[in-house]
Amino acid sequence: MVIGCSLFAMMIAACDQDVLYATSFTEVATERTKLIDEIESYQSTEEARRRFQKWAVIESSNLAPGDKRPPFSIHVVAIDNYMHLGHSGALHLKFFNNRLAEVRFYPSSFEQYVERLKEADKLAFKVTETSAGLPEAFISPHTHVWIYNQPHLDSSGKEKYVGWRDVRLEKEETLWIKRYS
Repeated sequence: MVIGCSLFAMMIAACDQDVLYATSFTEVATERTKLIDEIESYQSTEEARRRFQKWAVIESSNLAPGDKRPPFSIHVVAIDNYMHLGHSGALHLKFFNNRLAEVRFYPSSFEQYVERLKEADKLAFKVTETSAGLPEAFISPHTHVWIYNQPHLDSSGKEKYVGWRDVRLEKEETLWIKRYS
């Protein structure tokens, strides 16, 4: 009977591996991963601010003072007139607990930009069963790149962007939400 219980406990742990996963939700990894250009994940807002003198905060959320849960803050900033691969557009940086987790580039010439990106970075975007219909690619060591059409609230058209994120920080944010929200 004890063997059966141990086997059962192991099966539950295997199905829900995050039960024993300890994380501070603020740790900065020593290995960063390239996002867009030379911008790397895990940069603090202060590091990014040194590179981008002018940005607009488009989202900022924190837990209430005195909240006993681990930290959870999301800050998204927009940089206008960003240039990448000869294309201009808006760049959005998303920080999870003061660590750069994701960037999105909204180029003015979307189709031409995507072709240039595929060529320059030798990316082969694929739609898979797990990609929710979005073309995606992965860059070593931890970068997920995807192409997205987002309904725009201010117009009837679609807003298109290319996104880059560090999969480790994405998993950490998902884990926080699963555990504490």
